[in-house]
Amino acid sequence: MSGLSGNNGAGPIRKESWGNTNGEDVWLYTLENSRGMRLKVSNYGAILHSLIVPDKNGHEKNVVLTYDTLEDYIADPSYIGAVVGRYANRIGGANFNLNGKNYPLSKNLGATCLHGGTFGFNKKIFQTSIINEGHEPGIRFTYLSPDGEEGFPGNLSLQVTYSVTENNEWVITYEAQTDHDTVINLTQHAYFNLTGNPDASVMDHQLAIYADDYLPSNQQQLPTGDIDPVSGTSFDFREVRVINQMLDENNLQIKYGSGFDHSWVLEKIATRRLKKAATLLEPGTGIQMDVFTTEPAVHFYSGNFLGHNTGPEFKKVFTRRTALCLETQHFPDSPHHPHFPSTVLRPGEIFTSKTVFQFQ
Repeated sequence: MSGLSGNNGAGPIRKESWGNTNGEDVWLYTLENSRGMRLKVSNYGAILHSLIVPDKNGHEKNVVLTYDTLEDYIADPSYIGAVVGRYANRIGGANFNLNGKNYPLSKNLGATCLHGGTFGFNKKIFQTSIINEGHEPGIRFTYLSPDGEEGFPGNLSLQVTYSVTENNEWVITYEAQTDHDTVINLTQHAYFNLTGNPDASVMDHQLAIYADDYLPSNQQQLPTGDIDPVSGTSFDFREVRVINQMLDENNLQIKYGSGFDHSWVLEKIATRRLKKAATLLEPGTGIQMDVFTTEPAVHFYSGNFLGHNTGPEFKKVFTRRTALCLETQHFPDSPHHPHFPSTVLRPGEIFTSKTVFQFQ
């Protein structure tokens, strides 16, 4: 294990070998502050491996799902802890039209392109650099996605930066540029369980999502194009709710997703303004997580399909609904819905996005 300079009195960023894949070295990096918050991240998929925060009694809790080995992450079908792209969530029919041209994409969920296709950013090796800006430990991952990768046009240059602040914040910033008109939608697919016990259900967690509307979906879990009010529905999390009490299994929308797997609308017109999107609280540990983002939506996924990775290649298998995701992003399937906030990126433009997970 080696130490890399570039952060505050919490100590250097630590780097350790984690193996290799396809002849490329894979590393784990540890970032921490002086208040007991500690992240381990990897250049494989820009994965968040673990996130340690103190509970109300000062005991350390890892509040995200974690595999022990690189091999498990390579085999993982659930995008655990990874950055996903080029296009987070779904593009229906695995194709889109841009400037009068149709672009067929990789199909990896029936006829749908999910999370960027078969070999999305979650399966890529990123270049890594230590950030020496300010007094907070940071690490920057970069990747050049070549023109035509998974069907998407343009060479896309991507930077993802993780930092840890003394306010117990995990800050994620994204920047991307292209040399050809394309579409982009990025998110971080961490699975949270604030009990610190990966075998415990998250259905007793308390959740608030600060949105008046959500996107209903069809049976393929693609947006219908409607933007519906949450008022009077199982999707009304404008005040803190116990998740299990809102999970109406007879609700058609919840049936389609086998639980919550929907986007809540924070903005109908994207402003890039940092705003509070959600609050997650676990009474037993007293850990609270607040989510802030510049994105126009947050996608709440209640871990409905965890437990499907049951093959012999897996040393660890997670159970259904033992974690949840709060994925900040643009709307799913936006290229097919012109009234949704645009995900088009053109040459000369810089895509920017920021999400903050704050713990207390």
